[in-house]
Amino acid sequence: MPPEDEATGEKNPDSYLLYGNRAKRLGQTDEEVCGGCTRNGTRPGRHSPHLTHALALAAHLDELREAGASFPYPGSFNNPYWWTCLKASKDGRRRAEEARHKREEAERKKEAERKRQEEARRTGGGRSGRR
Repeated sequence: MPPEDEATGEKNPDSYLLYGNRAKRLGQTDEEVCGGCTRNGTRPGRHSPHLTHALALAAHLDELREAGASFPYPGSFNNPYWWTCLKASKDGRRRAEEARHKREEAERKKEAERKRQEEARRTGGGRSGRR
């Protein structure tokens, strides 16, 4: 059902919804909106069964590790696929942590710059004839 136009209260079939980073015109299918997107294959249910199994195995091994299990090399697993899944899980966590740190650092810098500009406005520009 189309959303209502805020001004008139009428249903507007030409309305658009933000769909990820794409606009989705109501009535369009997901495939019409996302079909050409390079990230389409990463959506849940869209990746291969092999990847689904690897993700499930990595999540399971991750849960075991969080519960206190350890996996000493090389005797823990007799299948290199399990080691690959475990390493991918660790790498993914590391990359996520690095991204989180970068976001936090960018926010800190942004906040420091905002405070600096606010202080400069309050003190009349902040520069007192020095060149």
